[in-house]
Amino acid sequence: LLYTIVFGVEPVPDLRRQLEAAPTRPFNGLLHAFIVVLGRSSYADPPEWIENGDKLEMDQLIDMSRELLELVVGGPEGDSIWGTYQDDDDPTEVDDEEAQARLLDANEL
Repeated sequence: LLYTIVFGVEPVPDLRRQLEAAPTRPFNGLLHAFIVVLGRSSYADPPEWIENGDKLEMDQLIDMSRELLELVVGGPEGDSIWGTYQDDDDPTEVDDEEAQARLLDANEL
């Protein structure tokens, strides 16, 4: 009952289907652009130059962006978008390229 009062009785439109069904020529890459823009606004760190008064508005924008993104993308694809904007500053984790370089250096000795 509460859901019906808040959101109404009309069914929620399937945003992903509407983005995919957009006419090809004028909206080529629309779904990709949607995912990139909302992924960045949802999961990237906010700029440091934002003042304290604007941080509340930025937090609201982030929440709205996440909700819209979750309507279109979910599951493993959503996790990979989240992972794209996470810092990989773990010093114990070694890059594949760095590990290969170490192996090549060890083989040359």
